[in-house]
Amino acid sequence: MRIAGALSLLLLAGACGSGTPEEERPTQEMMAAAKPDVHQIGALELARMMDNGDVAVIDVRTAEEFAEGHIKGALNMPLDSFDPDEVMALEADDVVLYCRSDRRSNMAAAQLSDATGEPVTHLDGGIVAWQEAGQSVALGAS
Repeated sequence: MRIAGALSLLLLAGACGSGTPEEERPTQEMMAAAKPDVHQIGALELARMMDNGDVAVIDVRTAEEFAEGHIKGALNMPLDSFDPDEVMALEADDVVLYCRSDRRSNMAAAQLSDATGEPVTHLDGGIVAWQEAGQSVALGAS
């Protein structure tokens, strides 16, 4: 009798913790809402934006990487010292972040989106994609 009672309790406890009810599981929408609002654009779209208007292009790579080649007109704000307040102080209609491939710019974009509560854009594929699209780069520290 004791064994049957203990077994019943074990089965009941197991059933209670066997899973999360469907309504408590995060939905795709909930998960997307929890992520920062970061958008990607391609190299040609960025080139059009630069030709058409007021856009601040920010390179979050190191100063050394920036000097080796960057998008002409870009500002260098390395990820290790990235400050969303500096970006928010810029007077530009749009801001686009980039790095070498897009890992660091995605992290900086998430920081900026968290700080502003606004969508942030970064260059998909970074400067690698920029060059692969036939766009030119500037050399030097500025």
